Amino acid sequence: MKLYRDVAQARAAAEIMQRLYAAFYAVGASLAEINPLVTTREGAVAALDAKIVIDDNELDRHPEIAALRDTSAEAPSSRGARSRAHFVKLEGTVGCCVNGAGSRWRRWIW
Repeated sequence: MKLYRDVAQARAAAEIMQRLYAAFYAVGASLAEINPLVTTREGAVAALDAKIVIDDNELDRHPEIAALRDTSAEAPSSRGARSRAHFVKLEGTVGCCVNGAGSRWRRWIW
């Protein structure tokens, strides 16, 4: 069973996937997907829709992306929590979620 009819289609799909990975890596995304990736009647391979999710922790490193954030689409509780909560990674599978001096530390074990 073949995914593509010929080598040109396989190369076109590989090019799209390589560019998707490059974009994913460049912005520190937590998810990048193309759905659907199609082959047209003419035999061309095309990405019709795509989605990328940028990890909040990457926004300090990418102010050009942070400037695009639409906080009006977020729940007020989420906006407030983001400005107050911090995650501290400890050894192994342990970390702490904290929200300022004098706050209660919550230990999360994954």
